[in-house]
Amino acid sequence: MHCKVDVSIGEAKSTGHLNRHMEKCHREIVVNELITKQMSNGVSKISNYLKNAGNKFEDDYVRLIARSYLPINLCENLDFRILCTHLNPKHVPVGREAISSRILHEFSRLKAFFMMELKGVFFSITCDGWTSRADDSYLGVTIHWIDSKGMLRKLALGIIKRVGTSTAEDYLRDLKKMLSLWELSTKSCVAVITDTEPTMNSLGRKIEAEDGNIRWHGCADHILELTSGIAFDDAPSTQRTMKMCRDLVGHFNSLNQE
Repeated sequence: MHCKVDVSIGEAKSTGHLNRHMEKCHREIVVNELITKQMSNGVSKISNYLKNAGNKFEDDYVRLIARSYLPINLCENLDFRILCTHLNPKHVPVGREAISSRILHEFSRLKAFFMMELKGVFFSITCDGWTSRADDSYLGVTIHWIDSKGMLRKLALGIIKRVGTSTAEDYLRDLKKMLSLWELSTKSCVAVITDTEPTMNSLGRKIEAEDGNIRWHGCADHILELTSGIAFDDAPSTQRTMKMCRDLVGHFNSLNQE
């Protein structure tokens, strides 16, 4: 039993309410069950999957919102529905609940594929922590590896919304949690790359201390920024140029990113 909530099945004995409750309140359980099913059945090549997934409007719509970062409820927008009707007068509108359910299944299918792809592969990790305008703390993790064809691949494993303090120990715990969600072992990790903020520097040292096979590297861009700043600050003739550069960066930082 996952919870104590009573879910009505009605006279028709339909499991629709139960499925929606599970997807809304117990999403991780649903995802894990779907992944287990996918991996037990075997997952074909991703190209074949994408080819077979494009037969219905919902599949195309899911790819559209995923690749273009559009809101899920766009399908309920009146103008969008009018557009779809113009393209196909027989089009049947679809709601955001159906799309949310489809996204959950597609995510589970793709995650199962990449979990199989990453089995036994050596990889490196890049991670970064930041705070949103709403003062919420997040940690993003990306994995990099070389596939069987010698091609460099990368995949965003996910973003964790953090609570509590933001120490090196906290980040290390969240990083391990993310790896465990993908059934990845630190024994296959060869390097971790972060920025050069003091907390991340401490995280890198802790990672190397725990596992001597993993190397921590600071972001090359951040290191270049710090070293060039030190070099140019020592030269009075460059102060005006440096001020112009900082003003330019400050201008872009102050722009509304919404």
